[in-house]
Amino acid sequence: MDGNRILDSIAPFVALARDPYMKFYEDCNQPQAYVEILNQTWFYVRETVPTISAVAMSLAPGEIRNNLLIRASEEKGHDQMLLEDLAAVGLSPKLGFSPHLEIFVSLEKNLKSSAHPASELYGHISFLECWPASFKWAGKMAQHFGVPEAATRTFRLHAIEDCSHRKSAIKEFQHPDLHAPTIVRSAATVAKIFARHWTWMNNSYSYSSIIE
Repeated sequence: MDGNRILDSIAPFVALARDPYMKFYEDCNQPQAYVEILNQTWFYVRETVPTISAVAMSLAPGEIRNNLLIRASEEKGHDQMLLEDLAAVGLSPKLGFSPHLEIFVSLEKNLKSSAHPASELYGHISFLECWPASFKWAGKMAQHFGVPEAATRTFRLHAIEDCSHRKSAIKEFQHPDLHAPTIVRSAATVAKIFARHWTWMNNSYSYSSIIE
């Protein structure tokens, strides 16, 4: 299947997660809210490189394996960058990790044992990296949440990098050894998990109970 058609099939599921995320972004514009976003993001990003590398090494040598190893190298260090962003805010997270992200991390750890591990992983990639925020929007996060510019480095970087990640993914989706229906199903599963996660964030974050 054409890579653009795959993304077209995924788009409605992405919207499911974007709506509750935008509600949180618009309603919770405080430094502490941004800290919670960073902390939750770090929780799953720290698994990115191990997951991609594990799936890649479970595959036979070839183009898909090489492409995934390149992706792993590009994501290396982003978990540490998120911790540095957290330090730049100067506040500590107060929410525990989302139970929905715990489900997502569990899925990630078990990808290499699935029937189509590379296709399952590309489903995750298609949701997480193929719908980049604009650099202009990412550049406004510091002002919106009232945090230092240095605290938004990770999101500003991804606004740039994910544009190229989307282009490369569209090309890679078309490899004959990848299973397009699995990519779409996997992306839909992840989108639904993140929709529940952001709904949980909206319900859990209370200005009166978290902000001192």
